[in-house]
Formats: sequence, structure tokens, C-alpha cells
Amino acid sequence: MTFCTKGMGISPDSHRRRMPWTAEKECVPGVVHSSKEKMVLDGAQRVDVDCVDRASQVYPLEALPAAVATCEYNTCRGKNIFNCSLRRNPMYSGNALLQGLAGGDVRRERHSHRHSFPLPRQ
Repeated sequence: MTFCTKGMGISPDSHRRRMPWTAEKECVPGVVHSSKEKMVLDGAQRVDVDCVDRASQVYPLEALPAAVATCEYNTCRGKNIFNCSLRRNPMYSGNALLQGLAGGDVRRERHSHRHSFPLPRQ
């Protein structure tokens, strides 16, 4: 298959000017720390410099007490990283798995049909 390139010549404009989205952008390591859009420079992900206001950046040592307090609060309430992640995604929570596998609420025995498996041959 051949595409027609008749009439197309080499453009005198530079590659970056013709396709500005390919221009290199300066990135800094950062992650959003709180709802106030504060940035923590911890290297978790790369963020464009244009998106980060210098006054809104929080350095890791300043964010450490808040992170420790959050962790202590969550652990004293019985939460851990696994509970939080399962609650966010209902597909992977315990109830959804039981309902999805058995077709109903297993704990209340609302399973409408019985599975009959053949006995193994002897």
C-alpha cells in the first residue's frame, strides 16, 4: 500500500515548530499531597513545571508530620492500606467477590440454585 505524497516537500519549519506537543518540558518529581493542591517533592511521579506553582510546593520534611498523623489515625481506627484500597473499588471488596462468585449473598444463604458436581470415577 502506497500513500500519495505528491506535492509534499520538506518543510522549512523546524520539527518543534510544526509539532509543538513534542517539545521537551522540564519536569520535577512531585505528587499531590492534599486537597489544597500542595505538591510534595518526593520523586513518586514526574510533574510538569508549568503545573506547579513555587509557592504551593511542600517539601517532604514538612509533609512528614501530616503523613505520620494520617497513618496513626488510620491504624487506630482499624484501617490499613489493604482495607482502604478494597473499599475504594467495590469489585474487589469481600461482599462483591462473594456475590459475584456464588450469584447471591452467601452469608445470608440466598443462593437460589445448588451446584451439582459429578462424583469422581473409581
